[in-house]
Amino acid sequence: MSARKIPAPTQRYTVDENIYASNDIATFDNERLQALVARALTGVPAAIVDKVYARCRFLVVDHSQSVCIPANYLKGKSLIALSDSHFKRGKRERILFTILHEVAHFHLGHDYGKPGTTLESVDRNEREASKLARVWLRQIDPIGRCG
Repeated sequence: MSARKIPAPTQRYTVDENIYASNDIATFDNERLQALVARALTGVPAAIVDKVYARCRFLVVDHSQSVCIPANYLKGKSLIALSDSHFKRGKRERILFTILHEVAHFHLGHDYGKPGTTLESVDRNEREASKLARVWLRQIDPIGRCG
């Protein structure tokens, strides 16, 4: 990724800027994943996107749920793992929402592996991540929205 200027808090990157910068965040040369992550991140403030590029990796896994695994479990990089079945059969806007939901968990510092995690805190974190993901989803370039 080339060096970028420090973005204004409301600045967002274009999908082309995100695809260029995301070359190393989508694993296993999954071009569809790379394109969807780049599209989803157009709704996220650039300062947060820069942290995602620096500290996250995305992966599609053969699992029933999508998750964000915090960096402290993966030697400094957070892993956002998207469900294979969801990724292959889900509607585009739902996949974008899921990517944004997991990025929100990363941004908000949610960690379900902490001692003392309760069902109530998990529910609260899920609501927080969904709320932020919906805000970001509305900010995505309208050309990329699906109906």
